Amino acid sequence: MNFFKNIFLKLDTGYLIKNYLIGIVIGIFFWKMELGGGTIGSKIYIVIGTFLFPFSKLVFNDLRAVLLRGRILILPIIFSIFINLFINMCLFLGTWIFTPLGFIYLYILDKREQTHL
Repeated sequence: MNFFKNIFLKLDTGYLIKNYLIGIVIGIFFWKMELGGGTIGSKIYIVIGTFLFPFSKLVFNDLRAVLLRGRILILPIIFSIFINLFINMCLFLGTWIFTPLGFIYLYILDKREQTHL
């Protein structure tokens, strides 16, 4: 239980709220679309995906920061909107893949901070 408490305390509250709102919007979209025929399994997947979305987004944001190394990518607004929607939907659908990486990343950061104290 202490592990999950540390994970949630490690992330900024504003970051969590913003990404939970994005996850809820995407979850509602998939819920209304009846992903997978509207079965109970797909509904459970959407609810869990909404809960885990911020950790999936964390992996993407940190990977993007490493790859771009502080550079800024400037695109026309219409392309930027569609690319962000596509990326967020892929991250939402892939939460089962990306979220464990986010948990491992936060765990390593927490252990690193504890050894430096």
